[in-house]
Amino acid sequence: MNFIEKIAKHHNEYVETVNKFGETTYAEDIVQEAYIKVIKYVKEEQIIDAKGNVKKGYMYFVLRNLFLDFKKHKDNKNKVSIEDLDFLGKNLDTTLEDTERLEAMNKIFE
Repeated sequence: MNFIEKIAKHHNEYVETVNKFGETTYAEDIVQEAYIKVIKYVKEEQIIDAKGNVKKGYMYFVLRNLFLDFKKHKDNKNKVSIEDLDFLGKNLDTTLEDTERLEAMNKIFE
């Protein structure tokens, strides 16, 4: 059994940890990203102890850091005020050509 299989045996614990951080919707995605980071950047001896057990503290910090990165990017998404939406909504049907309408809608959902 390779070291990533040993780590993955505790998958449900990792998902529960991310849930406890406050992210329930994307917890599985964050755990999957953790596996990718571990495979890419971590040596086996860094995460598996001499007895062959997973160093859960190491995984905890990987998950925490990925959660914080996810939260930071999620919070920094472009936000549109309700006034902008109201203005665009009133004017979309009456004043904008089709291409302008698409550009305005794309700007809202970027």
